[in-house]
Order: sequence, then C-alpha cells, then structure tokens
Amino acid sequence: LVWVGWGSKQMSQFTNPQICHTPHVARRPAVLIIESLKPREMAKEWTEARATADVLKTLGVDSLYHQARGQEDLRTGARIFASGQFDVLHLACHGCDTAIQLTDGTMMNWNELATDLGHAVQGKQLVLSACHGGCANVPKLFAASQYQPRAIIGPSCEIHWADLVVAWQVYYKSVLSTTRQPDHPCVAVSRVKMATDADLICYQWKQEKGDYEVFKPSYGCAWEVIYRSFKAEIDAMQASIDNNSTGSQQGDGAITDTEGNQNNVSKTT
Repeated sequence: LVWVGWGSKQMSQFTNPQICHTPHVARRPAVLIIESLKPREMAKEWTEARATADVLKTLGVDSLYHQARGQEDLRTGARIFASGQFDVLHLACHGCDTAIQLTDGTMMNWNELATDLGHAVQGKQLVLSACHGGCANVPKLFAASQYQPRAIIGPSCEIHWADLVVAWQVYYKSVLSTTRQPDHPCVAVSRVKMATDADLICYQWKQEKGDYEVFKPSYGCAWEVIYRSFKAEIDAMQASIDNNSTGSQQGDGAITDTEGNQNNVSKTT
C-alpha cells in the first residue's frame, strides 16, 4: 500500500486488522486507487495511478494506492474501501463490454465485480477506469442488486491510456475540488469531453426511481462550461450588444450632432 497525503494515525487504522473497519469521517475527500494492469505495464511504471494520485494531492484530496494482481487482491481492496475512510473507489484496469482483466490474466465479468465490491461501494462513487467501464451493463447489475453506488463513472467505449489519464485529472478537479462547489455530473463529463474528446458517462442513483439516471456530455452543459470560463468576456459582449441595440432604437427619430445635441426629425417613407 502506498499512502499519499495521509498521516501515521490514519495509516495505523489499516496496519491493525482489529480496527480495520473502524468508522472514520475524513476531513477532506479521499480516493482509494486500485490498479490491476498487465505485468509489462507495471514493470515500465506505465500506470495512471501515480499521475492520478499526484493530481488529487494538488487538489487537497487524500489517496491510497492498492495493487491488485488477482481477484483476492481486489477483494482485499474492497475490504479496505469498506472501512469508511474513502469517498471514491477508483479501479484502473483493462476492460471490455462484458468484463475486466486483472494483472494475472483473470477475466472478471461485470456481475462478479459487482458481487465482490458489494456493500463496500454502497452510497459511494465508483470510478471504472477501463475501456467500456461506463457501459450500461454495470449500472443495470447494481440496480438489481442489494447495494448501489451513489455514482458510477467510466468511459463509454475504448479509450487511449493518455486520454484517460488526462480525463480523470479534469474530472476530479471538477467534482472533488476543495476550493469551490462541485460541478453537476453533466458539466463534469462535458469538461472532460472538451479537454480530451473522451466520452465519460456518469450514472447517478435515484432512490425514488429505483434506477440510475444517465449523464453524458452534452451541448448545453458544454456551453455552461464555456460561459463559466469566459463569463466576464461573454457578459461584456452581451452588454455591448444591448447598448448598440438601445442606441439604434433611440436613433430612430433623432439625430445627434457633433456636439452631442439631439435634433428630432420626422420619419419619412
């Protein structure tokens, strides 16, 4: 386990198995990053976990890294997450529309993954950083199970590693920043789309509906991102347009001379 931004008191919660599940309310957001990539990728340190952890640290978000070589390691990660120390479970691995692949070559279908994560992700955010991690199969399985993550986020299709690394940097700044209010899910995934052209999908659990609501990048949310980013310029442009429009209306029936005096004239047809 590699800790980023955590003190010895927090780390001791996991070194003593008797208090591993002691409830604890973190003062700031915390993310558990579980990574399970191919051996050659791990050997070359070609991983997204380090980049993601560094970005989270700059955002004031604590993170813990756990490597899952096989299914038992993944279950151990789920038990760590179930301690209550974390807000987001970030699972980085390879995937397709039916399963994920672990370091030892194990293929886990989405149903097995939902079963292994179980109550650990109840009411939490689950980030599936894998190709097709945002496919519709995942929320359907959780919706039909006993436990539902508060949100499930992942790419809708295959995605390049470099795009995915940048995508999570943008996403986490959008939803976990400690310096401003978090963005609406639609705005967050639209920010990612504009920055990387990656299509992330966010599924939010709606208890009253008993199902997940789907948020995808959209033109309307992208416009909101643009407006927030260039609010001063857009407001100034709108004010200029309004002033010109008002001036044109006032000029319809009056002429202003060089000294600023208005001379009323009658309209002619």
